[in-house]
Amino acid sequence: KVRFATAIHGIIMVIAWLFMSTAATCVAETIRFAGPIWFKLHRNVQILAVLLTIFGFLYIFNDVETFIPSKHAIVGIIVFALCLVQSLLGLCRNSISKKDPNATDPHDHGPRRWLFNLLHHAIGLILLIGSGLAVALGINLYRGDSRTLTAFYIWFVVVVVAAILSRFFIRGQSNRMKIVFTCAVIAFCGAITAIICGLIATSNDVL
Repeated sequence: KVRFATAIHGIIMVIAWLFMSTAATCVAETIRFAGPIWFKLHRNVQILAVLLTIFGFLYIFNDVETFIPSKHAIVGIIVFALCLVQSLLGLCRNSISKKDPNATDPHDHGPRRWLFNLLHHAIGLILLIGSGLAVALGINLYRGDSRTLTAFYIWFVVVVVAAILSRFFIRGQSNRMKIVFTCAVIAFCGAITAIICGLIATSNDVL
């Protein structure tokens, strides 16, 4: 049987990672041409995802009487820790890049911007894979039904394929097509996320 707190934890993490964080990543990858607005969207949505993650993490730990080191728990803790590291990297990006506070060129991010980009992208990729793995292990741990697993696998395949194709698709495309493509991916991810949340919430195994 899956307890109510476990279901709430799962739904929160699904929303935070399968929808919000994925949407923020799509924005960063495809609509940089829109100017500073892309960064504000990316940053603010990711902040919300981090806050949801912290809440979901503390919520389930407060409810659990005895910690059981399952694969899901271990991967989840690693993702949570890297999530905090990624947030600190974002806050310290100008320090890491050694950006001149008096610089007037908006494109001058500092001589070590490459280091920040390397760390940010590498940890982001690990988080994308790790969060997907944590969700899959969580569903499997509590013997989620085939509908939930199928919805999750569809989401995962679509996001991975979209991330790969977007690199080629948006090159040479008009700004309108870039926006349409980004919105389509975000909308589909949101729909699949809603389906997974609904299946978890309405599962007969949840107390």
